[in-house]
Amino acid sequence: MPPESAEIESSKLALEQAFDALRHGIDMCVNNFNRLVDGLGNLSWAFGPVPLLFIHNYMDDVRNAVTEAVGYGEKVLQSGVPVLSLFVTSIDYLNAAQAPVSDIAYDINTPQDDNIHAWSGAAAAAYKQKQAAQKAAADKTTENAVGISKWLFDVAKTNVAYATEIVKLLVDIGMELVSVTVNAALVINIQFALADLANAVKKALKAAVVQLVEIGNRFVATLGDARDLLARRNDHSAFEDGKWPRAVYN
Repeated sequence: MPPESAEIESSKLALEQAFDALRHGIDMCVNNFNRLVDGLGNLSWAFGPVPLLFIHNYMDDVRNAVTEAVGYGEKVLQSGVPVLSLFVTSIDYLNAAQAPVSDIAYDINTPQDDNIHAWSGAAAAAYKQKQAAQKAAADKTTENAVGISKWLFDVAKTNVAYATEIVKLLVDIGMELVSVTVNAALVINIQFALADLANAVKKALKAAVVQLVEIGNRFVATLGDARDLLARRNDHSAFEDGKWPRAVYN
């Protein structure tokens, strides 16, 4: 069955909201990381050379993890317009292909001239044969239009899931960055706080990557359905030599 217009609009809205959240999440992670760096810089005089070395290493770990997470978000944002266009194309394809061909199928089954029902003999047999062939071609075209529309929709919907998962990652990392406040009272424990922060950020990133791989596998499986679409397109069983069955022989 084709995706309903309401479901398409709902998924489009979900993707747009995910994009907005991605932009906010990226800004939050970058701003909170910079705040942490500035705070450490302002209190660097209070650290000895050995603690400074450990702090530098921990911050490198945090920076690398934040950079990787932000990179995921930015890549998804760059693909925003093409993904949204998949939703639009999905419904447009139905409007442009399925609806008109469905009308043709109805016309084939419902001749405008009732006198045709009075035909008999060879002419009637030939007409019914051609009528059946054209009806089969119309039905096949309608079926293919629905299948292609659903495939486009599924590809776009998988992108929504991917974007949503990255939003969760950025929010988790952003909150972890907020949890570390650099002030004079924390100087003694700052190494431990940064070590915990680095581990938490890397743990969130690792968990997210597992989810992203799973979604990526679903995406690949969805794309793999394109082989089925190609097989449908190359199926000429309802068409004469790959062409629409004609009502009259040349």
